[in-house]
Amino acid sequence: MRRALTLGLILAAVAATVGAQQMETPYRDPEGAEEAARRALRTFALLVNEGNYEELGFESPSEPRSATLGEPYGEFMVRLDRLVEYQPGGDASELLNATGRLTYPVLVGERTRSSLTVTMREGSWTSESFGAPSYSRRFTEVRDRLGRERPSSEYFEVRVPALNVSFVGELGESGLLLTPVFDDPRFGFESGGTQPADRALSSMVAAAREHNGLPT
Repeated sequence: MRRALTLGLILAAVAATVGAQQMETPYRDPEGAEEAARRALRTFALLVNEGNYEELGFESPSEPRSATLGEPYGEFMVRLDRLVEYQPGGDASELLNATGRLTYPVLVGERTRSSLTVTMREGSWTSESFGAPSYSRRFTEVRDRLGRERPSSEYFEVRVPALNVSFVGELGESGLLLTPVFDDPRFGFESGGTQPADRALSSMVAAAREHNGLPT
C-alpha cells in the first residue's frame, strides 16, 4: 500500500506538468501496477539460471529469490517529430508523452541489480520486460543522488529514443527539469547535471532535424 500511495504521488505531480487528462489513462490504478510488478518479480526469479544470471545483473543464480522491488518510475517519451518542431523558449512539458510503462528497480539488499517493467495494456497492468541492469543501475544512481534533496518518488524517466538520450525528470519551482542519465558530448550533457527542460531539449533540436528517422 505504501508504494501504491507513493506512485500516486508521482503521477499526481507529473500530471501537474503534462496535464491530468494525459496521465489518467496510462497510469491509473497504481495498486494494480504494484501487484503486477510483484507477479513479474516472481516470474523473473524463475527465469534466472546459471547461464544468464550475470547478463541479467545478478551475482548468483539464487539472488533473485531474495530480491525486492524498489521505488518505481513512470516513463515519458519525446517523439522525434515533436522535437523537430520545438521552438526554444516554448513549453517543454508539452513534448512529454506518457508511454504507460512503469519500471521497478529490482533490489538485493539496498543495491539495484536489475529492473522489470510493467505496462498498462487493455485496461490492466501486465509485465513487459526484464533486465537492463546497467541502465537501471545508472538511472537509479542518478535519481537517488537527486533524491537527497527531495523524495526519490518525485522523479520520473524522460526518454528521447530517436537520439538515444535519457533523463531523470522532476518538477522544480521554475518548471520541468531534466538530468541526463549519461554523459553525451553531442549535446554537452554531463550525467547528473540538472538543467531546465527547455535548454536540454533545445540543444537536441538540430540533431533531430538532421536525423534520418530510424532507431539509433
